[in-house]
Amino acid sequence: MPVVASTSAPLLLVHGDDEFAVKQRARQVFQAWSAELGGMDHEIIDAQVTNGGEALKVLGRLREALQTLPFFGSGKVVWLQNCNFFGDDRTASSQAVTETLSELAQELKAFRWDNVRLLVSAGKVDKRKVFYKTLEKAGTYHEEDLPPGATAIGSYGGQSVQVFPHTTLPFLLPPHTHFQKYIPNLLFL
Repeated sequence: MPVVASTSAPLLLVHGDDEFAVKQRARQVFQAWSAELGGMDHEIIDAQVTNGGEALKVLGRLREALQTLPFFGSGKVVWLQNCNFFGDDRTASSQAVTETLSELAQELKAFRWDNVRLLVSAGKVDKRKVFYKTLEKAGTYHEEDLPPGATAIGSYGGQSVQVFPHTTLPFLLPPHTHFQKYIPNLLFL
């Protein structure tokens, strides 16, 4: 998978069911963007929350990070990491969170992206919501989904591994691969 080039949009959403692949892809982009822009002003904001109040605090920190100018380099990368309130769960459905995300979406549309890049990594994302649609229009997005019937369990040898439980013998495969390629190398549980 190629790393996003400097000509791409300054806004990227990496999301999907495969948590390991999402984290790995987002880390690649963050490192590439940080190296390209230089400096030490890059910020990582942990966006894994348990309630609406925490989600509002994270969104406030994101606004602050985007509005703070870079001091030591030519640009700044902000990574909203492990975001879990873009789906259709209770936290994401909170009225205050929904309104704040809508306001943030409007701000991102008008934001001057000179020397600032925003990377958002998330699990499940509700594609019907305004925030997702804004990210889709204003930037780019990369989706990491599991094959049908697979369950992510972690990594093996630096690659994400899934279990296919509906087979006679459960086996592990790297993501997005063809079954026939791995028949000789199956890892049986």
